[in-house]
Amino acid sequence: MSYSRDKLAAFEQAVEQEAEQKIKQLQEEAKAYREQELEKAKGEEYAKMFDYMQEQVQVIKNRQKQAVTKYDLEVRRGLVKYRNQLTDKIFDEAKEKLTEFSHTEEYAGYLLEQVEAAMEEFPFDTATVLLKKEDLTLADSLKKQLSGKIEVEEDSGNRLGGFILFNKEHGVLTDKTFAAVLEEQKQGFYSTCGLTIQY
Repeated sequence: MSYSRDKLAAFEQAVEQEAEQKIKQLQEEAKAYREQELEKAKGEEYAKMFDYMQEQVQVIKNRQKQAVTKYDLEVRRGLVKYRNQLTDKIFDEAKEKLTEFSHTEEYAGYLLEQVEAAMEEFPFDTATVLLKKEDLTLADSLKKQLSGKIEVEEDSGNRLGGFILFNKEHGVLTDKTFAAVLEEQKQGFYSTCGLTIQY
């Protein structure tokens, strides 16, 4: 009996040891699995956080880019406005000077000379000279100087001075009014005077 009891005790002890080993093994496996899953979860969370951070960085970059673009546009608008004000001031002063010149004695000689030079380049032998109202007093001098090749009429739109040569038959004109010359000068003014604004 005692032998059976010892055998049974030894068997129980062997079973307990094996059970403890299995439990210990399962605990270690569970611990390793838990750590592995925890690392995996951490990795996934880090990846999510990284993606989120990248999205937020892109959002911030886009906002910054929009803010800079908006600021840049506002600055350029301000520059264009200021440049136009300066240009208008310069050309307004030029208009005043031309108006003053058109009331001097030299202007009459200048006008006669310019009409004669323009007629030499005009593609037709005859033309109508359009002058501002105040310059119509020069009509006889012009007709005499150009031997009847021209007629003289009032140009109600001409306020500054100068003239237009016009051939009614062919519908061709040469605009030498001070206003047209000023406008032509204004077109090239920004580049020749270094006032271009880069975009």
